[in-house]
Amino acid sequence: MSEQQLDRAAALIDLGRFEAARAELAPVLAAEPDNSDAHAQLAYSWLRSGVNAAATDAARAALRSHPGNVFAWRILALSEYGLLSDRVDADPTAATAHADEAVRAARRCVELDPWSADSYRILATTLQHRDREAALAAIDTAIEIAPENAVFHVVRGRVLWQDARTIGKRAAAGRAAIERALRLDPENVEAIYLLGNHAFQRRRWAEAERWLRRAAELDPAYGPDVRALLAEIPNENPTPVPASATAPRPYRARSDGGGVKRKHVVWAALVLVTLVWHGVLVHRPSLSTWDATCDGGRHHQGAAVWNAAPESHRTGHCRLVRRGELVGPPSYAARRARSRPAPGCRTAVGLR
Repeated sequence: MSEQQLDRAAALIDLGRFEAARAELAPVLAAEPDNSDAHAQLAYSWLRSGVNAAATDAARAALRSHPGNVFAWRILALSEYGLLSDRVDADPTAATAHADEAVRAARRCVELDPWSADSYRILATTLQHRDREAALAAIDTAIEIAPENAVFHVVRGRVLWQDARTIGKRAAAGRAAIERALRLDPENVEAIYLLGNHAFQRRRWAEAERWLRRAAELDPAYGPDVRALLAEIPNENPTPVPASATAPRPYRARSDGGGVKRKHVVWAALVLVTLVWHGVLVHRPSLSTWDATCDGGRHHQGAAVWNAAPESHRTGHCRLVRRGELVGPPSYAARRARSRPAPGCRTAVGLR
């Protein structure tokens, strides 16, 4: 008879009817005070209700009757971790003791059931604020055992994102884990809430509000946390652009060939100055805006007249000047053209 009552109590806990589950367990514990499974289910109902102290007491009662009850060890690890969160501000010494007990219970779970992915998940949860690398190793083991479980990817993302200042590859890996969880379970509330919280920490207000409201819609238990975060979002304040997106990047010395690259830039600048000096890259207006002149003075105007000029005047000593400018001495290109046979002034001044 007690087995049926335990099954009914477990079903009621899954439905969130915790008081009804405890009422179902009460006669079982009255008749069998050493029933380890009944104490473990009672502990689970308190844990799900958020009463960590009562969950811890019930889990220890289960372990007194049966020290090898893995389910009771898991409840004890999570409830001790919950007490750590409850007392970390009021009593740091007590919080540290609860953290130690949580890790000890989680490690006992792994020892008793090393092939259980849930045992590694709980170990990662208890270690995430104490030893991040060990927590990542534990949750990666869980993912190897059950890669399609969305909860494990959520835990991995939470471990990677536990610090609001997380940036770079670690932040990208955390987001990839959360997105993988949502592909496996599109309505995973914790994954959705974590995306909203992460966007809030990055001051991406519109994205944060969208994810946070979605989490509260799926699970009203997230309502208080969501309302607290939404109250801090500025009204009608666009998402600020990070300073790194607009500020010029400071120069940083490189040891992988940076000096060679700077030499290339210097040589390119010298070549550019040389080309400009010789008139190769200087922009020249069309011939219709120029007059042809020679050492004897201005005598041709416009491109048509230039083309029709006598051959004697289309030699290296002729040059082009803009209308209205004073006619000065021949240009360097024109003087250079005198020293060699040239087809005409067009070639001498660099026009093609």
